[in-house]
This record gives sequence, structure tokens and C-alpha cells, in this order.
Amino acid sequence: MAWARTVFYPGGTEDQYRAVTGEVGEAFEHAEGRTYFAAGPTEGGWIMFMVWESQEHFQRFAAEHIGPAHQRAGERGWQVQPQVTDFDPQQVFVS
Repeated sequence: MAWARTVFYPGGTEDQYRAVTGEVGEAFEHAEGRTYFAAGPTEGGWIMFMVWESQEHFQRFAAEHIGPAHQRAGERGWQVQPQVTDFDPQQVFVS
């Protein structure tokens, strides 16, 4: 069953996003179990939307890649805690 998450960083910027994803490296583009990802600026900050095959796929990727990338990015990365919403999507369409 698919699992989805939105992450909003109030005041977040593209530079902060690039700092963290740059630290993830090639694994960012080839995340096992991720079926959809979108990110971009929005009013008041930076938002990301992702769909994974399961929450377990996300948690494994986050533990192996995202957490360490945040630490390596340091002050170049996000400076605030994000607003996170998780949900079980009823439908997922990827064209």
C-alpha cells in the first residue's frame, strides 16, 4: 500500500534544499521504494511531496541517507523544524 508525506519548511529556500539533497548524492535520484517526488518554493517557504511504496521504505531511506545528509549540510541546510503531514493515499496516478 502506498504511503505519502508532505514536508513544509517555513522560510526554507532552494539553497537549503540543494545543500541537503547534494549531501544525499546519487542516492537521491535512485531511492528504492519512492514512486513520486516533487519539491519547490511556495508562499512562505519550501515544500516537498513524496509517495513511497511503504512507510518502511521511507524510514529506511531517511535513516541511511536523509538524516546523515542533514548533519553533513549543517548550517547550509534547513534551519527550522518542518511541518510534516503523513497519509495513506487512496489513489496515486503517475503519468
